Amino acid sequence: MTRDRDWTPEEKLHIEAEIVKRTAPPLNLSPSPMVAIINNKLHQRKYKFSTVPIKRAARRFSQVALNRQKKFEESPAPQCLRLHNFLTSKKDKRPAKPLTKPLIPMATEEVPELTIPENIEVQKLARIYERPNYAP
Repeated sequence: MTRDRDWTPEEKLHIEAEIVKRTAPPLNLSPSPMVAIINNKLHQRKYKFSTVPIKRAARRFSQVALNRQKKFEESPAPQCLRLHNFLTSKKDKRPAKPLTKPLIPMATEEVPELTIPENIEVQKLARIYERPNYAP
């Protein structure tokens, strides 16, 4: 813009200042904390769905990723994974085993009799520990 004719440095600075003034958002230099609070709320509202977990999920479950995964599953495995394919096909044909063992009922006849002692001698059972010395 300034190449068309000879501009003085002051005129160039004046034009640059006008361009910056008209394109930049309004600047508020108020010392009130409400300005920062409102600005933060507007920023959060604007970028609510641009967090890292949401972006990661969007990439993971996008149509491009699902198409790539489907194409990968349909394509044959390389020659070096022949044994892996064989084992996975055998694993799929076997019936699934239950993960938990069946509960065996316990005999209720051998329940030990527990009684509360009448007198407990604390001095006999307790120990006295010395405080550690942390001084250097």
